[in-house]
Amino acid sequence: MKVAYLFISFPTLSQTFLQREIRGVAAAGIEVEVHSMWTSSAATVWEPTPGVTLRQWRPRDLLYPLALAGTLARHARTAATLEADLFRFPPRSFEDVQHALLGELFAFRHTEYFRQGGFNLIHGAWATAPATAALWLGRLCGLPFSFGAHAYDIHRRGGDRYLPYKLDHAALVHTTTRMNVDHLSSLRPAARAKIVLARRGLAALPPLAPARPLAGPARILSVGRLIPKKGQASQIDAVAALKAAGRAVELRIVGDGPLRESLAQRIAERGLAAEVQLLGALPEAAVREQYAWADCFWHAGIVDAEGDRDGLPNVIPEAMSHGLPVVSSDTAGADEAVIDGETGLLAPGGTPQALAAATVRLLDDAALRERVRQGGHAWVAENFLVAANARKLADAFRGAAKKTQA
Repeated sequence: MKVAYLFISFPTLSQTFLQREIRGVAAAGIEVEVHSMWTSSAATVWEPTPGVTLRQWRPRDLLYPLALAGTLARHARTAATLEADLFRFPPRSFEDVQHALLGELFAFRHTEYFRQGGFNLIHGAWATAPATAALWLGRLCGLPFSFGAHAYDIHRRGGDRYLPYKLDHAALVHTTTRMNVDHLSSLRPAARAKIVLARRGLAALPPLAPARPLAGPARILSVGRLIPKKGQASQIDAVAALKAAGRAVELRIVGDGPLRESLAQRIAERGLAAEVQLLGALPEAAVREQYAWADCFWHAGIVDAEGDRDGLPNVIPEAMSHGLPVVSSDTAGADEAVIDGETGLLAPGGTPQALAAATVRLLDDAALRERVRQGGHAWVAENFLVAANARKLADAFRGAAKKTQA
């Protein structure tokens, strides 16, 4: 079986979890051809993988008049019908227009390539432009399409504008949290049967090493892009609260983003230059070194002003896999992995006060620290290994293609 995976831009540093998914799907016996619709300078190196082909299209490839005109001439009726259907969902913003236009242009420009490519299924890795392209290619090429639905593209600004239509017509919808399953089902109850919950996963689970004895300031790690929904501002304020209470802690924040300057200013205003470091974006090997340094891990996710939120952030099970006790907000899907007192500790709302209180509870109870360390590690072993989850997704791809062909 052959599946086309569509991305806006691939590979990028923020999509390493999807690289692992693709490798796992290929290892499960699916031939995968990855398409980067709009290759940018932000792309990172892709390591060749058996069973996976990467094709990066150039932006100027989208506007080849002869190909666009030829596709329109051959498929005018199909295109007109689909466009009329989608017209019932007027865009909410210019971003909606951009994603719709990119998906449609890509599909029109490359219809013949996908018609002749021997594909059994077209899969949009995200519910925005990639899923729109998959929808159009599926209709133009007579192939089933599927898409991945992430918290970002189903919640932010009300979600992708054409999401209800895509849910109606997709052969398969892949998501990674129960929260997303419930939300998608609420939009289209009839689509519930084709929504597949298959979490992401780690390539391997390190053995649970003994915890580092607490000595000196407690070492706290946070990993995530510096954007509002990650809650790093609350983390900085929690360090200030712990310091005021006489608790010696060090916080290292790995990641980069538009909030870096404001977070640095916040650190300075609170007099925390000795306690909080912004390390910037780091390669995977360097992030693993930070996991080895830390005594515990913080995640303070929130629902931001645009409605964006995390599902289950991959950094939580990654921290658990390294034997770190996790303190996390209970926002969105984090509590699907962090079960309070069993696999980690919950800080309601991710507020500074809640983070600080949960951290004190953790630091003062050695038995609790060890229990949640072991519980978190066991949760990853059962729920978050890529081989098992990608195999579930690969089986779902096979089933969707077979059902459509029948």
